[in-house]
Amino acid sequence: MRKILLVAVAGALLVACTKKEPTVEPAKPRVPFESAIQKPEWFDTVSAPTLNSVEDVDHLWQSKKRCCIDEDKLQANKREFYKACYNGVVEHPDDDELVVKCLWLMDPGAGSDQYYILKRYLVENYGDHKSDTSHCANCAPGDVIARVSLSLARHERYADSVDTAINRIEGLLSRRRPEISLWVQTEIYTALGRMYLKSAVTDERKQVIGDAYERLASAATEQNGVSRRLPDLEKVRRELMAR
Repeated sequence: MRKILLVAVAGALLVACTKKEPTVEPAKPRVPFESAIQKPEWFDTVSAPTLNSVEDVDHLWQSKKRCCIDEDKLQANKREFYKACYNGVVEHPDDDELVVKCLWLMDPGAGSDQYYILKRYLVENYGDHKSDTSHCANCAPGDVIARVSLSLARHERYADSVDTAINRIEGLLSRRRPEISLWVQTEIYTALGRMYLKSAVTDERKQVIGDAYERLASAATEQNGVSRRLPDLEKVRRELMAR
């Protein structure tokens, strides 16, 4: 009996030692920026400083006026920032702070045909980025990606299909909801509920918005940003429940 027991234990140990570790999917390689985003026609006619850090990006952004000046000067400022950021992203693709800050802010210098191409490039290549929140009391690490994703989804709702937009937002929430501030979540769930109303209302989708509303409503008394946005979410929730 003892011999049988020893053989069984040895067999179990052998299985444990030879058991394969779960395969981890390799990170999807990033698409080179210059191959995804074409330079605008005016690019080579504009001078721009070199950006080597996110601090350089912040300094250039803050050094130029963004409104209330001559239109030609305003356009020159936008193009200077765009070109500086374009080159910065190409030269420092692994500096996530620099790249994400640039892609978030450079779109005023882009043409209408590039605006959402930049947004899509950001969320599809840097979608797991965690922003530095040390200087922002009401921010969370996933807020920048969440807000850009929401902007892109709203565009996709009209330009492509509402289901494309829904899939983008649901994917974002599935991956990053704990890293998104509650006030941004309130805007996201409000937009998602409106898309559900345009697409199809199911019990599962009602549950998604209902649960989100209850969770966010409980935080509204402590967070003014949530309380200001909650009435819109409540209205959407009521419309869904009436279907």
